[in-house]
Amino acid sequence: MNYLTAILLILPALVLAGELPNRATSVKATLLCGTRPYEGAHVYLFRMNTEDQSQILDSRITSDSGMIHLEGNTLGRPDNETTLMPIVRIFHRCGVTDKNENLYRRWQFQIPSEYVNNGRHALKPYNAGSINLELKYPKEKKVTFQP
Repeated sequence: MNYLTAILLILPALVLAGELPNRATSVKATLLCGTRPYEGAHVYLFRMNTEDQSQILDSRITSDSGMIHLEGNTLGRPDNETTLMPIVRIFHRCGVTDKNENLYRRWQFQIPSEYVNNGRHALKPYNAGSINLELKYPKEKKVTFQP
């Protein structure tokens, strides 16, 4: 009888252990162009560093305050897409003098793993602080972007 009880207690734990948990993250920042808040930046939260649009977890366009708050999770994704190595990608025209309206500067950064947790909601947002888009950042690119 004890053997059967042990199996009945362990079996559900083994089944649940096979399920991958949802993961969540969040980021907030204020975007500036020089000393002024930057309005109109297109900001995306990607599940990982990829160009695949299906991996976008959240997106926002900055208002006149320049503030952003993005949050996303892996809920509803296939088991092979529950890993979360979040990337914030920013498209903006701060300092762009080219008349081509579709020419944007693109810069991205990774959210530290300490700000990724199991669950549907982020426990604490990564505060990226004030980001001056006037500066040229490492690996920044000029790209054609259709908002």
